[in-house]
Amino acid sequence: MVLDAYILEYFLFTFFGSFGVLQIALAKNSKAKVFFGAVVLIVSYYWFFTSRDRNVHSVVEGSQLFLIFAIEAVSAVIITRIFNLLAKRK
Repeated sequence: MVLDAYILEYFLFTFFGSFGVLQIALAKNSKAKVFFGAVVLIVSYYWFFTSRDRNVHSVVEGSQLFLIFAIEAVSAVIITRIFNLLAKRK
């Protein structure tokens, strides 16, 4: 799998999108976490869909997109757990 710009952009988009959704889901009465998660989610969508034309043929196939999404979903869960552990220590 060649590291194409689309692959990196898709990874970042899905990572921050998933991270934002996880922050909202795990907020538990914390308006700051809900706001933070919503901002991360909205900014990731805005950046991904306005940064370039997404209707062009690229070398990224469906199986590659699934693999990238699976890797980033696990990464987002791990980073969220680390943030939650750090927040509990304070």
